[in-house]
Amino acid sequence: KARIAANVKVLPNGCHEWQGKRVKSAGGKEYGRMNVYCNGKTVSKLVHRVVLEDALGRPLRADEVARHKCDYTLCCNRKHLKPGSQTENMADMVQRGRDAAARRKAAAVAV
Repeated sequence: KARIAANVKVLPNGCHEWQGKRVKSAGGKEYGRMNVYCNGKTVSKLVHRVVLEDALGRPLRADEVARHKCDYTLCCNRKHLKPGSQTENMADMVQRGRDAAARRKAAAVAV
């Protein structure tokens, strides 16, 4: 927990922005990544998953993802994270207008 707190910048909206190592997803979004000691070996994990697993007191199942209620992938504020399925995560994206169709519509309006 101390390692995470030392690498976080608290933003005015309450997000805890990860300041440490970052990786880009296939879609180009950045996520925080850190090494953790797990089952006798060091593994690299996404920071928001580490935070949520610590809060839940258990690892996320293979069919679970850590959903960002704030829609900010670098956020690792426990209050902004909740477990769920990838289907629920995609439904969040559509509901909040972050899907490809919504982005195309916004781009067309801006022209």
